[in-house]
Formats: sequence, structure tokens, C-alpha cells
Amino acid sequence: MKISVLMSWIGLILMALASSWLTGCPPQSGMLQVINDIDPPLVELYITTAAAEDWGSNLLDSPLPKDWLCEIEVEPGLWDIFSLNAESGGRMITGVKVDPHKTQSVYVSSMRDLDAEEGKGAGEETGESSSGALAVTGGEDGYACSIMQ
Repeated sequence: MKISVLMSWIGLILMALASSWLTGCPPQSGMLQVINDIDPPLVELYITTAAAEDWGSNLLDSPLPKDWLCEIEVEPGLWDIFSLNAESGGRMITGVKVDPHKTQSVYVSSMRDLDAEEGKGAGEETGESSSGALAVTGGEDGYACSIMQ
């Protein structure tokens, strides 16, 4: 009887080890918050890994007002952020470090103000939302931007 109990425990332990090995480690993502602390509202927002060649898709479906933020779940690493407002142009910051299970906040006012000729070639023009509501989008890049105040 002792041998069968011991064999049952060994089998259970081996199954648990095999299960954890097959499923791998859980994702270790972090959060990136872009806080709009300036006027006018942002109309475009892009994030990309520091090694990427282009900005990808605009994360905003409608303007991001002052004192609101966009929160994006990303993989740990270095990230570049580009924002654009309709009146005063674009701002950019590069090399923002995001650690696993941590939230990194970036204020738009702390981003470098760009001349019209600078930047990585951000995307298309955006129009006003007919509903006027803030939206959440995944974009083509799969990043979801949760908008909150």
C-alpha cells in the first residue's frame, strides 16, 4: 500500500511539472500610460518598440482630452511614443523603459516638441468621431488603448 501511495504522489508531481513545462511561463507584460497634461486634445497616438522602423497604427479613435490618459499593455522593453494634436503639432519620446508587472507613466508635456520636418513619419489624418465618445481600439498592431480620466 505504501508503494502505491508513493507512486501516486510521484505521478501527480510529474504531471504538474509536465503541465507547467508545456504551457510555459505566463506572459510578463507591463503597462504604459500616456497622460495628456496639455491643451489641445491629442488626435493621434502611436507607440512602437525602440527597434521598429515605423509607428504602426493610431491608437486613438477620438481625441484624448487634457487630464485623460491612454493605458496600453505592452511587453517589457524600450518603447517610443509619438503624439499629435491638431493645433501645435507633434511630440515624441524614445527609449521609455517598461518593466514586467509595472506601470510606466509618461506625461505629454515631458515629451520633446517636434518641428514639422522631424519624427518617424506618423500616420494618416484623423477625423472627429461622430459620437464624440472616447473609444478603445486595438489597431492593426494589436495594442489596446484603454482611455480613462
